[in-house]
Amino acid sequence: TLASPYEPVHNAYSLALRATNVKPGKENKAVIVRWDPDKEKTISEGGHYENGWITAEPMYLGHFALMIDTVAPAISSVDFSPTMKGRKSFNMKISDWLSGVDQIIPKIDGKWALMEYDAKNSRLTYYFDKRYITPGEHQFELKVIDAVGNEKTFNGRFTW
Repeated sequence: TLASPYEPVHNAYSLALRATNVKPGKENKAVIVRWDPDKEKTISEGGHYENGWITAEPMYLGHFALMIDTVAPAISSVDFSPTMKGRKSFNMKISDWLSGVDQIIPKIDGKWALMEYDAKNSRLTYYFDKRYITPGEHQFELKVIDAVGNEKTFNGRFTW
């Protein structure tokens, strides 16, 4: 515990925790986490491993610990389907349980595709536009990578 979680902090500060119990090879998956008593959940503060220490720059005081994130992000279809003729868009939901989503890489037919990201609802929306996609059969790929490099890929074929 580093002071009260309700003690105000005006700037980020450097916090280093000794990583003595982190198994060799998992150092790059370690993050410093903070218990948020108001939200009643653990929140990742990130982290960087160097010389036996994990360092982060939190903006809060409170209760801190180390956790290892080896779980890939989650991707689920909201309304993706094999037949999308006449549709204006489709939606995907993404999340990561600990270190947080770092990269979102959507592709259609192997080419990068613009998707709108609603971070509050963890939702991605693709809007069909004839300038960028032609009617017919297509391959959709969505890769999501979290802050420590765990990744998940969704693949699906659709006709528009």
